[in-house]
Amino acid sequence: MVEAVGRDGKIAVWSLVWAGTWACTPEPERLHLVPPWPAGETGVVLVERSDGELIAWTPAVISAEVPFSGDGEPPLRVTFLQFDGRTQQDLASCGVQLFGERARVPRPTAAWASEVTEAGVSTAAPIPVPGREFRFDRCDPPTPCDRIKISSTKAPLMGLNPILIEWLPEDRWLVVGTTPSSSVGPTRMAILEPNGPPTLLDEVFDEPFASSTRDIDDQVWLSSVTGRLFRLALEPRPHLLEEPRPGFSGPLVSRPDGLLILHNEGARLILRQPAGTPVLLDDFPDQLRNLTMASPDRMAATRGGEVLRWGGATWRPGLVVPRIHFEDRLLYAGGRLIVFGPTFIFREDDDGDLVPTPDLPAALVGPRSPTPFGDGLLIGGDVGGAAYLEGDRWCFLKTEGSLSALRASAVSPDGRTALHGIDPGTPRIDPTIMIWQQ
Repeated sequence: MVEAVGRDGKIAVWSLVWAGTWACTPEPERLHLVPPWPAGETGVVLVERSDGELIAWTPAVISAEVPFSGDGEPPLRVTFLQFDGRTQQDLASCGVQLFGERARVPRPTAAWASEVTEAGVSTAAPIPVPGREFRFDRCDPPTPCDRIKISSTKAPLMGLNPILIEWLPEDRWLVVGTTPSSSVGPTRMAILEPNGPPTLLDEVFDEPFASSTRDIDDQVWLSSVTGRLFRLALEPRPHLLEEPRPGFSGPLVSRPDGLLILHNEGARLILRQPAGTPVLLDDFPDQLRNLTMASPDRMAATRGGEVLRWGGATWRPGLVVPRIHFEDRLLYAGGRLIVFGPTFIFREDDDGDLVPTPDLPAALVGPRSPTPFGDGLLIGGDVGGAAYLEGDRWCFLKTEGSLSALRASAVSPDGRTALHGIDPGTPRIDPTIMIWQQ
């Protein structure tokens, strides 16, 4: 809705005030532009003449009701642009302009438009997000990396490098550690506690573990390389419960509705069905790798070098990427599918196409362990540091010292805390857990 408030305090339709007052009196009325987003939110308004030229005081940042003064005559087009919460804060602090040298404003999340004519004002209707590029005006807001706090702690399993990490309720973390490149163990596990020393599990295994995941009930599952399957029990003391042996090893993948799958290129096993309609193994093509599931309608996997995406009815083939490394990954981060390899990173664009991401920061060497984090994607570096992608901008996170091989990673359910396990590559340096927080 767009309303105008005159000097007498009476509310009138903006188009009548515009035609009857702006065009005929030297002193403009004071206007209230009421955007179509919830009260308390902040966005941007544009007012364009019929030739596409913006009137002088827009683009401008507005909240639920902000008075404006200006001049102009209909026909005019009023466009409202809505942004995500963090961008709203940055716009309120730094303002907006159409051109300039400051940082680019991230793409709006939604847009509406009203037409102003002599006859009246049309109701604000949703429109495609315009392609205009805006810049911040008074300042550059903090980069996403400026908002990330970095800390570290020694790995809880001395002498064993972290290979798997999973979040547990009450802000605890399961850490699985083994000797570097071990095929015979030992493998041990510990729980990082928010306060106090870690809790060490009693079990010692002579085999490494290939995969872990957390299901809808925060139950952690683990698969060993010899084809054994376990669940983590926390009471009366943390320990592993062995499930019936599936007979093969591979990645464990969970879906938010409860589906849990163990798979590799030659076998598939549904360990847990979602509530409601059961899922069939035939719903998943054979020879899958890198299965990832954001929802029943948002799933992806690779077969050979081809990325397959599930659109709710069929698996659709698409992008072909080189299969050159065992650390290739598919994941959903910031609401988009990410196709990751140490030599390439593709991301879904607004049209659903898989396109290369912007170039990584030059300071990041050997990208690995892609992890959803906050509203974007966190990438570890092979020799220290990390990079964070939010929107279409990377930034670099410097770590103390030169740490290598950030392989194990996990993120909290709210996406605001991520952990990387670091293999220092030498027994002279203790393994470390890097902690990233927003």
